[in-house]
Amino acid sequence: MSIGLGLPDYTRIYSNDGSEFVAETRVVPKGFPTNLNYPAKIVETIISYLYFKFHNARKNLNKLPAFDIDPVIALELLKAATDLSI
Repeated sequence: MSIGLGLPDYTRIYSNDGSEFVAETRVVPKGFPTNLNYPAKIVETIISYLYFKFHNARKNLNKLPAFDIDPVIALELLKAATDLSI
């Protein structure tokens, strides 16, 4: 919660294994669930992607930096991204 000092608001997001993550509200899509049914590693990567998407939204597609994904979690991450429509 911002108290008028120009500081960002934050949203808490929880994984299914009890980990808590904090992300700036401005990078979290409206209606995004705060309790995710995914393990911490997946939720951490999702939040990293939300920041990546927010900071690169206006860049030319040919100039986007790579968003590296650990191949071990790629399939589960794809399922989560599909479920969350991100």
